[in-house]
Amino acid sequence: MNYGIIKLNEMLKNNETTVEELVNDSLKKAHELQEKCNAFVTIIDDAKNDCKSDSILCGIPFGVKDNYSTK
Repeated sequence: MNYGIIKLNEMLKNNETTVEELVNDSLKKAHELQEKCNAFVTIIDDAKNDCKSDSILCGIPFGVKDNYSTK
């Protein structure tokens, strides 16, 4: 999990890791952070790899931070 998006994308293309490994590692880290500092509103534990494109983000888990006040 210490790699950038480009490196992770290359690792996926070269079969050095799998989407499942990345998702599992990300979920483990997310739950650790949640327990430590309540970092997330929602963690989706049943994430699926439904990506069907050649996007550089395809298969790479990510978190989204809501930095804006909403009504």
